Amino acid sequence: MTTRIERRLAAPICTALVLVGFAPLSAQSPASTANDWPTYNRTYAGDRYSPLTDITTANVARLRQVCTFDTGEQVSFQTGPVVVNGVMYLTSDRATFAIDAATCAVKWKQGVSFPPRRCR
Repeated sequence: MTTRIERRLAAPICTALVLVGFAPLSAQSPASTANDWPTYNRTYAGDRYSPLTDITTANVARLRQVCTFDTGEQVSFQTGPVVVNGVMYLTSDRATFAIDAATCAVKWKQGVSFPPRRCR
């Protein structure tokens, strides 16, 4: 059994929850700057779109490779890197890396070792 106070508070609380729930997903984006790509799809809305305008159809042919990064692992893998404040974070089969997105210099690496597999 609910009291009169509980019923009186229920409507505004439910209304507030509904309003928050219908806020545009782009407004809930974790992207702090246009240069960041902090989630797999850049934003919670999954827009996979970069608002940067440095690369255009007029200059795309002049793009050149600046750096490469080798994990040093001998396995095939795909990763969805994220970039925040100029640092690119990526994972491999056995490690997570933080590298400078402009130079590919390793900032840190956190590895994991698995016990050897045993045949039964």
